[in-house]
Amino acid sequence: MFTHLLFGGLRFNITRRYKAKNIEVKMKTIYYFFFVLFSLLIFYGCATPYQPHGFLGGYSDQYLGNDTYMIAVSVNGYTSSATAYSYFHRRASELVYQNGYRRYEVLDWGQSANYGIMTLGDTPFLYNKPSIYGRIRCYR
Repeated sequence: MFTHLLFGGLRFNITRRYKAKNIEVKMKTIYYFFFVLFSLLIFYGCATPYQPHGFLGGYSDQYLGNDTYMIAVSVNGYTSSATAYSYFHRRASELVYQNGYRRYEVLDWGQSANYGIMTLGDTPFLYNKPSIYGRIRCYR
């Protein structure tokens, strides 16, 4: 295998340079991959997961009678109101499926938010914890 070039009496080892450059590219790729992975874990790790109501938030529901349910969803400050709405409708769909209904109608709904200020060192941060609540009627 030809690995050396001669230029004016100077010898260059192509293989060594290629390997070093290839390793640099691979290391940069690995560092970039782990940076993106770590960033995603930090970003998505803070959001409220879809779960029954607990320490991090979640949904709760109550049967009111006449095929009517009350659903409340509360999320933390890292989760958007749109996600809370999707959790509300997801829970409504689960109730319909679990109890043998075919569809549901949202009778009324509302939203509220809990605002506050949190400090980290000397820096104040404003947080917003949205909550969505509503009544649904299920139909067979």
